Amino acid sequence: EFSSADNLIQYFQSNGFDYYCLLHSTNINSELGIYTENCYDQLGDQNIATSNAIPNFITQLNPKERKDLLEYIYSRRNIMSLGDNQHLMVAVAWVTKLEKRMFYLYPEVIFIDCTSDTNKEKRSLCTITGKNAHGKMFTILRAFLPNERAWMFRWLFSIVFPNSFEPKLIKRINYMITDGDPQEFQQLDIAAQEHFPQAVRGRCGYHLASKGFQVFGPQLGKKELKANHWKHYHAKIIIKWIYSWMKPGVNTKKQYIYSKSMLRIYLDSEDVLNDVGEEFVEKVKKFVKENIEPHQNHFLFYMRKDIRQFEEYSNSPHEGTNNGLKVGANCSLPNMLLDNASKRLSDQGTMKYEQFMAQTIKEQYKIKPWNPMKCATHLIDRAAALLYQQWEVRDRYFRCRVNENTWYLIYKEELRKPRK
Repeated sequence: EFSSADNLIQYFQSNGFDYYCLLHSTNINSELGIYTENCYDQLGDQNIATSNAIPNFITQLNPKERKDLLEYIYSRRNIMSLGDNQHLMVAVAWVTKLEKRMFYLYPEVIFIDCTSDTNKEKRSLCTITGKNAHGKMFTILRAFLPNERAWMFRWLFSIVFPNSFEPKLIKRINYMITDGDPQEFQQLDIAAQEHFPQAVRGRCGYHLASKGFQVFGPQLGKKELKANHWKHYHAKIIIKWIYSWMKPGVNTKKQYIYSKSMLRIYLDSEDVLNDVGEEFVEKVKKFVKENIEPHQNHFLFYMRKDIRQFEEYSNSPHEGTNNGLKVGANCSLPNMLLDNASKRLSDQGTMKYEQFMAQTIKEQYKIKPWNPMKCATHLIDRAAALLYQQWEVRDRYFRCRVNENTWYLIYKEELRKPRK
């Protein structure tokens, strides 16, 4: 009788998915008996490789991480009563063919996060996602992990991810957004430094501003109580103020410093002090100083405005995607074995790809009466709208060509069409 892990690998092979398994065996010569086995489709050719082709990540771990890994492995082997001739599957990651194609189309920004309650083994599901031209999320890679410790993320980011895609594709990643888990983003930084150093890592704005204020900011109390009205009112303004640093509008360091100074003036104003009290104001100042400013290199818009990152600043779309995996008619449930859960998750990816193609074809060839540009019939709605928006403001600039490849632009006073 086949185990859930055997069925899982058989499913990946039958569908031609790229997959990676972190395995442990007591009967091989690989260091500590731990190795990575994978099956990947490189330019149409099926290949099977073990640690001879894939670097053994054990050599990258420090002694503490090695000890932690081995303790997990032998405790699991004892719990499962595995014999010396049986392999232990520590972790598994996979990429579907269709979603791999999507990554080739939209590799500039990736989102990374883990979620729970998707399988019976209580493994974390770590997903790496992107966003397509319609503004919809798609999954690039999925992985069932036994835990969210440093050595596990080391395997995922330094072994699996760079071996799953061609180097020239990974070199097109510009921006990576993560939440505040140090085990996750520290290992991502290590992998990025070696394999995609051009990529900039950002922190999720929602976790910094909204969630951070809830945890580290002043207590607001119940919103329904009249006594807490002004606390919620000013908290909303302060959080929006912090969000403004992550978005276009605060485009220079000088504007950021000025905005912070204005926030302090606002907090020290007589109206705010009368509404919420000095204790509330001091806690907000402490929150900004200790929980926002230390991470400014990873969320300020002006520091990333020169890279192609589509003004993304939050992991919220990714978390919405993870939540969608667990609700609906074809969702992954906490009582599912790994093979059934992986089928559900992969089927959802296939469905999203088909929806993307259908929407693209529909928008590309439909008539767009609102857009007089000749190229509009060959573009999706979003692209046509963005291009037409730029076309309409073309006369707001004085243009001067100074050499073959350089133009100087001077912005005119804004020209507004008179209302009828």
